[in-house]
Amino acid sequence: MALLKSIIKSDSFEKVFYEEKERLFQYASYRMADIADAEDAVHDLFLALTAKKPMLGNVDNMRAYMFRSLINLCNKRIRAKNPTVSMTDFPELDIQELSPTNFDEEFQIINRLLEHLPPEQNETIRLRLYAGLTFDEIARTTQVNTSTAKARFRYGIEKLRDGLKKQNLL
Repeated sequence: MALLKSIIKSDSFEKVFYEEKERLFQYASYRMADIADAEDAVHDLFLALTAKKPMLGNVDNMRAYMFRSLINLCNKRIRAKNPTVSMTDFPELDIQELSPTNFDEEFQIINRLLEHLPPEQNETIRLRLYAGLTFDEIARTTQVNTSTAKARFRYGIEKLRDGLKKQNLL
């Protein structure tokens, strides 16, 4: 019976993947700041899950597992492209930059701002806003407790707000 449950659960990864593929892609797009890289990351995720299919029967929360795996893939690609990113200097912006006229401009501004947060805060904000995960799901995905996930989100938003206030943009 346990073997049968494991097989059924491992087969369900495809169902969950197809239900979540738009959110996975949306998250990867914002995380990678490049549509082609996002497509590659989601494709690589599917291939990795397919290769691990026999072991996926032991996964309790397939959705959280997929996002955790995608986070790791995105981080690996980002590190390969940009080995060092300054997290301390808030980007200089002007008021016109904060009034985007299309999605692409908004996308670039948001990514530029989030890149200057500590990685944990950056990741938590992206998972909450772009992937639509709850704080409980973020906690499971990032392997921290729920209060830590909430704190990372709050501190990241506060840093963004403070940086914009210092430039008189808020």
